[in-house]
Amino acid sequence: MLKCNRAAYGAALCLFMAAPAFAEIDIAAVKSCFADRSASGEQLSCIEAAQSDCAAFPAEAMSAALLCYTQTKDAWSAAIGSEMAAAASTISQGDFVKLQINAKYDLLGALQACDRTEELAVAASDLPAEVIAFYKAGCQSTSVGNVYIAILTRLNALN
Repeated sequence: MLKCNRAAYGAALCLFMAAPAFAEIDIAAVKSCFADRSASGEQLSCIEAAQSDCAAFPAEAMSAALLCYTQTKDAWSAAIGSEMAAAASTISQGDFVKLQINAKYDLLGALQACDRTEELAVAASDLPAEVIAFYKAGCQSTSVGNVYIAILTRLNALN
């Protein structure tokens, strides 16, 4: 679901592509995945699928994978902004305020868990800083993606 398909173009080409196209998530594909998997409760797997190229980088391309996750996190954030802007005009103000509050605290809690994992890794492991940063970036991107899916789930329940 990312525009830079590492398998098709190779890691080297992906590294040299312009940053905005490097890890752009296809939100329409994510929404389609969400619609297909919601009934079975497997909608969070849409996040994993959308970010799969980031996880597929080889160990020697850790910096590229970290950048990929950072950019997918930014893409999820933009998608949340778009979804919230659309929701502001389609649901009641009370429901919108609840949606905002839930999204805010879902995100804060998830990102705090990423911070805790990072701190524990620094304090209690021999992992190199680059590896810890990679895992934190993946955690943050997945967390923001999960909040996006939670917003879609709540909006779906309101309709």
